[in-house]
Amino acid sequence: MEPTGQELVGFWDWVASRGLMNANSAQGLGTACKRILAVEENWEQLDVSTLDVDALIGRFSRLKAKDFQPGTLREYGKRFRLAHASFLEHVRDPEGWTAPRRERQSGVPNGRRAERDAQDVGAKAPSASQMPEPPAMDARSGKMIVYPFPLREDIVATLTVPRDLTVSEATRLGRFINALAIDAETACAA
Repeated sequence: MEPTGQELVGFWDWVASRGLMNANSAQGLGTACKRILAVEENWEQLDVSTLDVDALIGRFSRLKAKDFQPGTLREYGKRFRLAHASFLEHVRDPEGWTAPRRERQSGVPNGRRAERDAQDVGAKAPSASQMPEPPAMDARSGKMIVYPFPLREDIVATLTVPRDLTVSEATRLGRFINALAIDAETACAA
């Protein structure tokens, strides 16, 4: 019996439920699989071992170009490729399979990465005069630092944190901010 689209999508729920990788990451892979496979009729029964992945992602991108920004389409394609390959690896060798690891771009400073990403979607990176001022001490307590963060081309968010922010607190804050996000995946899943 060949692996199906339904099994591919369900696999990532299983990975998350077993704690084999971060649940949000596994859910993101499963969502990408479901969205991309959904451009095919009867995707649930589709034999995913014989898929032309590039053609399927191209079809998804063409059909959904008006629904998503180019960066989102690219991310879905990237996640689908990773999820599909990893799933097939698990089908071939369940005992030797390991969950995919997230690749980090540790060699690229954040400012250059943001500039490259902005250019990638056709937007201009902010000029030096448009950049927010460097972090300043909060005049009220002296124990807090205010960080402006260029979130989008026309929006600068402000984050105020303790000067002695711990890793544990930063992790909690990151999870809280993730919970606030409303994006295409979340909105369509509801």
